[in-house]
Amino acid sequence: MRESNDVLIERPDLALAHCEQVCIAIPRGHASVDMVREIRHGLEALARRFDDKGIALLFIVAETSSTPNGAARDAAGEMFDAVRPYLRVLSAQMEGSGFAAAAKRSVFTWATSKMLGKTPVKTFARLAEATAFLETKCSELRMPCPSRETLEAVVRRIHPAK
Repeated sequence: MRESNDVLIERPDLALAHCEQVCIAIPRGHASVDMVREIRHGLEALARRFDDKGIALLFIVAETSSTPNGAARDAAGEMFDAVRPYLRVLSAQMEGSGFAAAAKRSVFTWATSKMLGKTPVKTFARLAEATAFLETKCSELRMPCPSRETLEAVVRRIHPAK
């Protein structure tokens, strides 16, 4: 019998958890090839657990996280290419405020949408909006999803407020 709530990684630079069919990834430090590889392994492990039913990703980019560049950017592209067959929806929160954060959200949505094709992708400033979108999209796709309250509780557990 599988656990419905598994924390896989909880470190200063990365938190990764599974909550039913949702993978929650929170990079918090310098984006590296190893960090991207760990997120990819977490997504692939969850996908294997649910066979062809598909999974969702709640991706939270901490304010302290850096944008991947060079080899890490290439690894991120490869990761999204590899998960495309089983990733049904991606909802992201990019922490931060102001014009620069809004621009990052826009670029993230555009870039991941290009990599994931028809997979719904949306990026938000607030966690409540990201979890509501995820819950709604999963319902539309007839895919099981924890409630937004459950998702937010898991996020608060592995990524406490500053």
